Amino acid sequence: MKVTVKNQEEFEEDEVVIYCSVENGKIKKIKGFVENMDYKLWVTSNEENIMVDPDEVYYFESVDKRTFVYLKEMILECPLRLYEIELKYKGFSFFRATKSTIVNTKYIRKVVPMINRNLMVTLKNKEKLIISRRNIKEFKILIGWE
Repeated sequence: MKVTVKNQEEFEEDEVVIYCSVENGKIKKIKGFVENMDYKLWVTSNEENIMVDPDEVYYFESVDKRTFVYLKEMILECPLRLYEIELKYKGFSFFRATKSTIVNTKYIRKVVPMINRNLMVTLKNKEKLIISRRNIKEFKILIGWE
Protein backbone atom coordinates (compact mmCIF):
# COMPACT_ATOMS: atom_id res chain seq x y z
CA MET A 1 0.00 0.00 0.00
CA LYS A 2 1.39 3.36 -1.02
CA VAL A 3 1.05 6.33 1.37
CA THR A 4 1.55 9.92 0.19
CA VAL A 5 1.32 13.09 2.29
CA LYS A 6 1.11 16.46 0.54
CA ASN A 7 1.18 19.70 2.50
CA GLN A 8 -1.26 22.33 1.27
CA GLU A 9 -0.88 25.52 3.27
CA GLU A 10 -3.97 27.11 1.73
CA PHE A 11 -6.27 24.43 3.25
CA GLU A 12 -8.26 25.60 6.25
CA GLU A 13 -8.94 22.05 7.44
CA ASP A 14 -6.98 18.80 7.08
CA GLU A 15 -8.51 16.27 4.71
CA VAL A 16 -7.65 12.63 4.08
CA VAL A 17 -8.42 11.20 0.64
CA ILE A 18 -8.08 7.47 -0.02
CA TYR A 19 -7.70 6.23 -3.59
CA CYS A 20 -8.37 2.50 -3.95
CA SER A 21 -9.53 0.00 -6.54
CA VAL A 22 -12.04 -1.52 -4.08
CA GLU A 23 -13.13 -0.57 -0.56
CA ASN A 24 -12.01 -3.72 1.26
CA GLY A 25 -11.62 -4.45 4.98
CA LYS A 26 -8.25 -2.68 5.24
CA ILE A 27 -9.56 0.47 3.59
CA LYS A 28 -12.63 0.46 5.86
CA LYS A 29 -10.36 0.16 8.93
CA ILE A 30 -8.22 3.07 7.76
CA LYS A 31 -11.30 5.18 7.01
CA GLY A 32 -12.87 4.36 10.37
CA PHE A 33 -9.67 5.06 12.25
CA VAL A 34 -9.25 8.47 10.64
CA GLU A 35 -12.92 9.40 11.20
CA ASN A 36 -12.92 8.30 14.82
CA MET A 37 -9.39 8.98 16.03
CA ASP A 38 -10.47 11.71 18.44
CA TYR A 39 -13.23 9.68 20.15
CA LYS A 40 -12.67 8.81 23.78
CA LEU A 41 -14.59 6.39 25.95
CA TRP A 42 -15.70 7.34 29.46
CA VAL A 43 -15.62 4.45 31.93
CA THR A 44 -15.84 4.12 35.70
CA SER A 45 -13.57 2.49 38.24
CA ASN A 46 -14.18 2.76 41.99
CA GLU A 47 -16.49 5.77 41.57
CA GLU A 48 -13.95 7.58 39.36
CA ASN A 49 -14.56 8.54 35.76
CA ILE A 50 -11.68 7.61 33.48
CA MET A 51 -11.17 8.52 29.84
CA VAL A 52 -9.90 5.58 27.75
CA ASP A 53 -8.71 5.50 24.17
CA PRO A 54 -10.93 2.92 22.39
CA ASP A 55 -7.79 1.50 20.78
CA GLU A 56 -6.72 0.23 24.24
CA VAL A 57 -9.88 -1.89 24.62
CA TYR A 58 -9.49 -5.64 24.07
CA TYR A 59 -13.23 -6.31 24.23
CA PHE A 60 -16.59 -5.24 25.64
CA GLU A 61 -18.94 -7.61 27.42
CA SER A 62 -22.50 -7.24 28.64
CA VAL A 63 -23.39 -9.11 31.84
CA ASP A 64 -26.68 -8.61 33.72
CA LYS A 65 -27.46 -5.37 31.85
CA ARG A 66 -24.05 -3.92 32.76
CA THR A 67 -21.32 -3.28 30.20
CA PHE A 68 -17.72 -4.06 31.06
CA VAL A 69 -14.61 -2.86 29.25
CA TYR A 70 -11.62 -5.19 29.23
CA LEU A 71 -8.22 -3.57 28.84
CA LYS A 72 -4.88 -5.39 28.92
CA GLU A 73 -4.81 -5.65 32.72
CA MET A 74 -7.97 -3.89 33.91
CA ILE A 75 -11.72 -4.37 33.84
CA LEU A 76 -13.83 -1.22 33.97
CA GLU A 77 -17.52 -0.46 33.67
CA CYS A 78 -19.05 1.59 30.88
CA PRO A 79 -22.44 3.36 30.92
CA LEU A 80 -23.10 2.59 27.24
CA ARG A 81 -25.03 -0.43 25.96
CA LEU A 82 -23.38 -2.77 23.46
CA TYR A 83 -25.47 -1.51 20.54
CA GLU A 84 -24.36 2.07 21.34
CA ILE A 85 -20.72 0.99 21.45
CA GLU A 86 -21.16 -0.89 18.20
CA LEU A 87 -22.53 2.21 16.46
CA LYS A 88 -20.12 4.69 18.00
CA TYR A 89 -16.92 2.68 17.46
CA LYS A 90 -17.77 0.79 14.28
CA GLY A 91 -14.99 2.58 12.43
CA PHE A 92 -12.37 1.08 14.71
CA SER A 93 -11.47 -2.59 14.49
CA PHE A 94 -14.36 -3.68 16.73
CA PHE A 95 -16.53 -6.59 15.75
CA ARG A 96 -19.76 -7.95 17.27
CA ALA A 97 -18.67 -11.52 18.12
CA THR A 98 -21.80 -12.63 20.02
CA LYS A 99 -24.93 -11.04 21.47
CA SER A 100 -22.95 -10.20 24.61
CA THR A 101 -19.45 -9.39 23.31
CA ILE A 102 -17.72 -6.96 20.99
CA VAL A 103 -14.08 -7.81 20.33
CA ASN A 104 -11.25 -5.63 19.06
CA THR A 105 -9.85 -7.62 16.12
CA LYS A 106 -6.54 -5.82 16.54
CA TYR A 107 -5.83 -7.99 19.61
CA ILE A 108 -6.74 -11.38 18.16
CA ARG A 109 -3.74 -13.70 18.17
CA LYS A 110 -5.26 -17.04 17.17
CA VAL A 111 -8.47 -18.32 15.54
CA VAL A 112 -9.57 -21.95 15.95
CA PRO A 113 -12.71 -23.50 14.39
CA MET A 114 -14.93 -25.39 16.83
CA ILE A 115 -17.07 -28.48 16.30
CA ASN A 116 -20.30 -26.47 16.56
CA ARG A 117 -19.13 -24.18 13.69
CA ASN A 118 -18.34 -21.28 16.00
CA LEU A 119 -14.82 -19.86 16.17
CA MET A 120 -12.67 -19.65 19.29
CA VAL A 121 -10.36 -16.65 19.30
CA THR A 122 -7.46 -16.17 21.66
CA LEU A 123 -6.51 -12.58 22.38
CA LYS A 124 -3.00 -11.27 23.00
CA ASN A 125 -3.73 -11.22 26.75
CA LYS A 126 -4.51 -14.99 26.51
CA GLU A 127 -8.27 -14.59 27.05
CA LYS A 128 -10.51 -16.75 24.87
CA LEU A 129 -13.74 -15.58 23.27
CA ILE A 130 -16.31 -17.14 20.97
CA ILE A 131 -17.40 -15.78 17.61
CA SER A 132 -20.85 -17.12 16.89
CA ARG A 133 -21.36 -18.92 13.59
CA ARG A 134 -23.90 -16.37 12.36
CA ASN A 135 -21.19 -13.66 12.54
CA ILE A 136 -18.34 -15.64 10.97
CA LYS A 137 -18.85 -14.41 7.39
CA GLU A 138 -18.68 -10.75 8.45
CA PHE A 139 -15.65 -11.55 10.63
CA LYS A 140 -13.79 -13.17 7.73
CA ILE A 141 -14.47 -10.15 5.53
CA LEU A 142 -13.28 -7.78 8.27
CA ILE A 143 -9.97 -9.59 8.79
CA GLY A 144 -9.38 -10.15 5.08
CA TRP A 145 -10.09 -13.89 4.80
CA GLU A 146 -12.78 -13.27 2.14
